[in-house]
Amino acid sequence: MVYSNRPDLEDDIRNIIRRKARQLVGQYGFTGSDAEDLEQELLVDLTNRIHKYNSNKATLKTFVSRIVDHKIANIVRHRKQQKRDYRRNECSIDDRVSDEEGEAVLRGQTLSHDGRRPHIQGNANQQDLSIDLSDAIESLSAESRELFDLLLTCSISEAARELGIRRSTLYNKRLPKLRTALAEKNLDEYI
Repeated sequence: MVYSNRPDLEDDIRNIIRRKARQLVGQYGFTGSDAEDLEQELLVDLTNRIHKYNSNKATLKTFVSRIVDHKIANIVRHRKQQKRDYRRNECSIDDRVSDEEGEAVLRGQTLSHDGRRPHIQGNANQQDLSIDLSDAIESLSAESRELFDLLLTCSISEAARELGIRRSTLYNKRLPKLRTALAEKNLDEYI
């Protein structure tokens, strides 16, 4: 290693890295077979940063420990990001699952097209919802209808800007009125 001419210090550094890599095994989706890869990744990062070591600020062991801790935090953060999250369950859209009525359907039939709300199956249900929603919108006050129309295409912040009011006013006063009006028409599950 580049760190020192003292073999005992090199062994201490390798032990720090080995110990910290093994502490991750069993956590965040790491297995025993990942330990050696983690050690190598920590060693490479340490090798790239060792030139920043200043003996006036800390001992070499402290410096190594901090560098390794920071790298581990970055590895864990990277591992937990949503698209790589080790806790995610993968499944096929062709798997059979039960729908709201308890009937077996393909998982893909239960998904929404926009990724946010359950897709309503069948034209009859879609038409009923469309009629109910039209009736509910017509019964809204002009103020609530304007907010409803804005929220179809804008974020809360953009809607508040468009209406010339603060976001907190929109959240605390106008939005609850809209939600209440739609809940009275049994459309609260779509809010």
